[in-house]
Amino acid sequence: MIFAIAVIFVNREINSTDKLNIQDSPLPTSEEKEISEVDKVSYDEFFLNVAEMKVGNIASVDLIPNFEEELRANQIAKNHTCANIVNAGFYTEDRKPIGLFVSKNDTLSGYQNNNTLNGVISIGETGNVAITYSEPSSPRLAVQSGPVIVFDGVVTKLKLQRDFYARRIVAAIDTDNNLYFFAVYNPESSIQGPNLVDLGEIIKDYSERNGIEIASAINLDGGAASAFFSDSVTLEELVPVGSIFCLD
Repeated sequence: MIFAIAVIFVNREINSTDKLNIQDSPLPTSEEKEISEVDKVSYDEFFLNVAEMKVGNIASVDLIPNFEEELRANQIAKNHTCANIVNAGFYTEDRKPIGLFVSKNDTLSGYQNNNTLNGVISIGETGNVAITYSEPSSPRLAVQSGPVIVFDGVVTKLKLQRDFYARRIVAAIDTDNNLYFFAVYNPESSIQGPNLVDLGEIIKDYSERNGIEIASAINLDGGAASAFFSDSVTLEELVPVGSIFCLD
């Protein structure tokens, strides 16, 4: 897949119980409040927007489960006084987290070996953040997701039996241990975005052009079950997200 930069700073298939990619025809709201924070990329026969959110205070990040409540993302933000929110990991058809899920030191689901959801993003008590291929030790919060798309600064080469266009949400850590979230989507049809196999190259290319040295990055839930509310971009979900990162 070949993609090229057009304008810079323009102002699942796992198994029957896992949900990796969802493609639905209705479209959620895509509100771009400040286009200056969105990078536009030419991809196949359409453009992609790459929206960036850098976390100022990692120690203040919360992971909020929404498996049983099935609240709208904006309601979760209101209930927990979140300035910004990003959806977290995947869940099964009966709305259970897939793999490790730790919120406020409470483990709701244990770690599992999974070839696709092969990574964990975690934050410790001191605010240290990590993306690993194994279960972290005593995290304050952690969510298993995947695949890992960048590791030790190198883009992971993915081999998937099935892939298609879908909005993608990414968590990433730079070499200074700063935490970022990215949304990659088609602005003309915001539930859609790139193929998963191209996501690592897109994020790596974006980060290099914008002075961010990405150390590791991991794919979070996307498509219909994704939400991304930054200061400049609002992407709403079509179906309830399983969990949300709440940012001050």
